[in-house]
Amino acid sequence: MSELTLQREFLASTNENLRTFLRRRNVPCNGKETHAELAERCFWARKLGLPVKSSDAEATELIAESRSAKLILDGGLVQLPRPETLSGWETSPSNLPNVARSQIELYLISVGRKLGCSGAKTLGLGKGLLLSNHVKEVELHGISPNINYCFIRAKVTPQTKSNKLPYHPWVILNKTNGAVLTAECSCIVG
Repeated sequence: MSELTLQREFLASTNENLRTFLRRRNVPCNGKETHAELAERCFWARKLGLPVKSSDAEATELIAESRSAKLILDGGLVQLPRPETLSGWETSPSNLPNVARSQIELYLISVGRKLGCSGAKTLGLGKGLLLSNHVKEVELHGISPNINYCFIRAKVTPQTKSNKLPYHPWVILNKTNGAVLTAECSCIVG
């Protein structure tokens, strides 16, 4: 489609359609733009190839796919169940694998969490939650004697709103060397 045709197409659209086109691409509109300004923004959004943001259904599907992918290990050879589907969790620490601080830091670095904190700072915040009794009901599930992985889960009281429902984080560890493979949390960061 030629630039002139594209410009005409946008100029022929209603203001509401132009605003919808822009909102779906996260281009701000304040409601005070003229028709020509909206059409020009739409033209440049299309020309720059700004992606359409996901619908709620698409976003939910992407989250579900991401959650499932976390449970596929060893290049697809092992697919673990969701931890919330398992029964028979242990509360005794006797079977917990040895996990070194450096292994947790390696995991935090490897997943590239860009939350405005370094891996060391994130680890420090987690340690603070543990020392202030926000971490409760730590449990282990060995999954199967034939699988070299285990789940660790807990309930964590939110740091700033302790009257809110607890978060439910879990971690997959290598039973042999204590390496952290993946993790998830019910908090907003996940």
